[in-house]
Amino acid sequence: MRLPVRQHHEVFFYRDPMSLADAVIRHISPALEELSPTILIMTRPNEKALELQLRRTDFDPEILESMSLLTRLNAEETLEKFYIGGALNEPIFRKEIGGLIERTQFPTRLTFAYGEMVDVLCSRKKYEHALELEAMWNRLGVDFKFALLCGYDLTRTTPTDFIKGACNRHDEIDYEEPLAQIVREARAAQY
Repeated sequence: MRLPVRQHHEVFFYRDPMSLADAVIRHISPALEELSPTILIMTRPNEKALELQLRRTDFDPEILESMSLLTRLNAEETLEKFYIGGALNEPIFRKEIGGLIERTQFPTRLTFAYGEMVDVLCSRKKYEHALELEAMWNRLGVDFKFALLCGYDLTRTTPTDFIKGACNRHDEIDYEEPLAQIVREARAAQY
């Protein structure tokens, strides 16, 4: 399987954690098969589901970590490093996340990443901060090459304006089929 040669920023809207795990596997499998670095910034419950799926695909997370091909971070703890006093601090974000990408990046390959820090902000009803964090990722992409997938759990009530804003900040949009109508309506409202 060939890796995408271009950087991209994708979003996946979901309700079922196993559906999310499948989407993350689809995103990172090409990187792992080609021995490209992968970063996972996840909540604990979703990390457990993904670990099960990784093992089913014959990717052992511990072996990948020992080879410096996989870096796993807790989304809440990572977010708190640059979400200080109820505000996002972009210089610290760039130092923490940009530094991580720089340390793990291979010169000729994209770093693949999956992140849930934006969803952590949504779970706290900090929707504007989540959209700003998406914009910070986009600005970081000017200096670092990565393919990023973001996951949003729509089991919570999520404002349509937020879904529209999230769609606007991503190159690619994916979702579970039961959520198709919600996402289509939100996207249609942007035009």
